[in-house]
Amino acid sequence: MKDRREFLGTCAAGAALLMAPGYLLAADLPGMQNMQDVDDASKLSKEVFRSLLQEDLYCRTDQGEPFKLKLIEVRDGPQVTGLEQFGLLLQGHGGIAAAQLPAGIYLLDHPRLGTSLVHLEPSDDVPGAYTTQFVLFA
Repeated sequence: MKDRREFLGTCAAGAALLMAPGYLLAADLPGMQNMQDVDDASKLSKEVFRSLLQEDLYCRTDQGEPFKLKLIEVRDGPQVTGLEQFGLLLQGHGGIAAAQLPAGIYLLDHPRLGTSLVHLEPSDDVPGAYTTQFVLFA
């Protein structure tokens, strides 16, 4: 389990990435036409991600190889006035995703959300899965 300090540290890194200009987030993933970068923070919310449960998101490694991660859980984070904190649990599908990816920053893409940079790390409690944390202004 993550302690609060580790959770907030990961969230801070993710928040910094979300503030990056859109042109830094742009990426052309093979087979992904007409994808828009996340430039509207309202697209990234706990409720939006809950609506995507059991759907595939596409992730790309630093070698540019895309693979699928299935969103299997949206986890509540600490409750703080003015912030929405939550985490995602993403299950890898064979290939690259099954081979333990190191913790790091990856491009994550979904047809409805667009492309964003996230910090993924291997899950402590679910083999072959990865977690990412979000802290958003409510």
